[in-house]
Amino acid sequence: MNQQPARSSNRRLGRRHFVQLTGLGLGSAAILNACGGGSSSPATATGAAGSPSTKASDVVLGGNLQYGITRDVTTLDPHLGVFGEEVTAYTGLYQRSLTYSDDGQLIPSLAQKFEYPDNTTVLMTYRTGVKFQDGTAFAADAVKANFDRYLDPATGTSGATSLNKKLAKVEVVGANQVKFTLTHPDATVLATIGGIAMISPTAIQKYGKDLARNVAGT
Repeated sequence: MNQQPARSSNRRLGRRHFVQLTGLGLGSAAILNACGGGSSSPATATGAAGSPSTKASDVVLGGNLQYGITRDVTTLDPHLGVFGEEVTAYTGLYQRSLTYSDDGQLIPSLAQKFEYPDNTTVLMTYRTGVKFQDGTAFAADAVKANFDRYLDPATGTSGATSLNKKLAKVEVVGANQVKFTLTHPDATVLATIGGIAMISPTAIQKYGKDLARNVAGT
């Protein structure tokens, strides 16, 4: 006697769900139709989504690139800047000894090659014929000047304290060779050494703290 109303209630609930689901389906179809530019053809939508990107041969060089950032760049000195927006800006202004390949491997940039003669020595051989934007020639002594500045506590570089604990000595051992002697074996130090931006030694002497507003990369 008490079961019949319950079954009737279940049927009414099912109809209610059916109306809701039908409404949702019609609404979704309308949204999809609007997003598809009014076309209801699945083939057209798929074709638009799968259209090929511009070919490399069609790219036109030159022009201006506008890049939106969340904060202002506070300094153009790559040894002092720490914000992500600043690091992004430095990428187009300064080069480093090493960079990363598309698959995330460390590869030469200003360096021509790097070697590990033993587990506490990194030997970098640098490219020849490179100049800084102010005309100063890039060579091993420029690398040494940059590390001297970066590691000097007076410079105020955020990474100096950590790197000073890892590096025992930085020496010029040839016109384009620099030897980095480590305090102990360290698998991560290569990325740090290779990531220090190179600034013209002439500009370092000329501008001092005013490097914040004077770019002199390679």
